[in-house]
Amino acid sequence: AGVPSTIETGSSSRNFNFYDPENSFSEGTMTYDYEALRTASTHPDCRDAPSGRSCAHVLPEIWNGQESVYKDVEKEGFIEPEVGNGAAGKFSWYVPKFTAEKD
Repeated sequence: AGVPSTIETGSSSRNFNFYDPENSFSEGTMTYDYEALRTASTHPDCRDAPSGRSCAHVLPEIWNGQESVYKDVEKEGFIEPEVGNGAAGKFSWYVPKFTAEKD
């Protein structure tokens, strides 16, 4: 009780709840919801945020190509400077050998 259990999706009609009995997760409506961070900076308890506004305290990852955006947002003062965690992200495809052989 009292532990936040949802992740902001950008839409109140989407579900991203760790404790969902069906373990169902909806896709978010946007990739980087900086507006949710802006809302949380003025409404520390997101339950008090205006209805219909996304509200979140964390963007768990920001991929390459976002630097100009997050630097601008950082200047506004509602996010902290980014910190790398040493991980390297990579997109890749896995094709099983039997699929490649049949193609």
